[in-house]
Amino acid sequence: MALATLVRRIFAHDASPCERLAALIGQLRHRQRELESHLAAEPKPARRRHLQLKLTVNRLQQRKGVERQQQLRGRCR
Repeated sequence: MALATLVRRIFAHDASPCERLAALIGQLRHRQRELESHLAAEPKPARRRHLQLKLTVNRLQQRKGVERQQQLRGRCR
């Protein structure tokens, strides 16, 4: 699932930005676990490279979300 799709789903609900960001980070962590398990089970090198790329993108998105969460920490209740 793309980050844009996750963001649209989360921001469709009435919640504070901090709550939405926490939910997004949780979904990204769940997706990371799924990708890691698929990667461990995949025997084909081409498919493994593709999964590794997806995993790298997911980790970058998650890191960016955590950094943003740190920036907002003072403004969250």
